[in-house]
Amino acid sequence: MKKIIILLILPLVLSGCAYKIVRNDSNNSGNQNSAKQESAPLTPQAQNPEVSTSSAGDKTGAIDYTQATNFVGENKTVRGMVVEVYYSAKSDTTFLNFCSSYQGCPFSSVIFSSDKSKFGDINQYEGKTVEITGLVKTYKGAAEIILNNPNQINIAE
Repeated sequence: MKKIIILLILPLVLSGCAYKIVRNDSNNSGNQNSAKQESAPLTPQAQNPEVSTSSAGDKTGAIDYTQATNFVGENKTVRGMVVEVYYSAKSDTTFLNFCSSYQGCPFSSVIFSSDKSKFGDINQYEGKTVEITGLVKTYKGAAEIILNNPNQINIAE
């Protein structure tokens, strides 16, 4: 009887361990094609210790930018301080970065050239805590919201 129980339980235990190993290996392999980031996002202090952030939720229902990867595929309001407004002349695209280094940052927001004229002075958001509303998507393993309309972004009080 003990052998039967062991034979039934052993595959379950091993498959759980194999899943964990495969999941960890896929996170470390640089595979950016997953629909949702599996690993926990870095804390704000690990990304940018000089920037303080709000809690995961606040009275407006906004989530902290470090939690955005948990809401991929959902319409959410994401709150955080814009550390840098970066314009790429190569792609004629503007990025609102929430970390001092965009690489490894769990969230950013993007304004494509076709919508840029709608926003006026985009640099006004640099150094300000903002709330960005829209569909949370992933790009290269990080969460992002594409801004098409200035009504999607508000400076938080």
